[in-house]
Amino acid sequence: MQIDRRETQPAPRPVPGSIENPEELLEQERGALGVADRLILVAAFILFASAFLPWFADGGFSRSGFENFLSLLAILIGIAIGGAVALEHYTEVTFPLMSITVGEAVFRAAIAASCLVLLQFLVGDSFGPRDLGLQPGAFLGFLATIGLVGGGWLRRQEDAVYD
Repeated sequence: MQIDRRETQPAPRPVPGSIENPEELLEQERGALGVADRLILVAAFILFASAFLPWFADGGFSRSGFENFLSLLAILIGIAIGGAVALEHYTEVTFPLMSITVGEAVFRAAIAASCLVLLQFLVGDSFGPRDLGLQPGAFLGFLATIGLVGGGWLRRQEDAVYD
């Protein structure tokens, strides 16, 4: 009687540190958040949270970021940027082909949001005859839009490398 040697030999052991399925590793890497996307998501969250803080105040009267048109528009742009990045990474959504990359669109929208907040600083706010002074929410919102611009710039650089 002959013995089949294939059945008696143990299965080969994987070498430590070896990649068993490179396609799976590449798919995981594509879904992972990069530094730019993390910065964008954190900055968008901070911008949204700063909207609930007082942006302008005088005495006992204050206004949040939602109560002025320019700051409200900047906050909505920040939410849209953060939502687009989150949708891209956490769902199966694919954006339509555009003449610019997603990173370039994020960068331009972040610059627009930053300019709107800066313009809100210059315009200020008033309640009747009183001018309201800037409060910490406005400064936090401006820093968050600077974070969005930085994240958009990094994302733009990443997209330029991969295109």
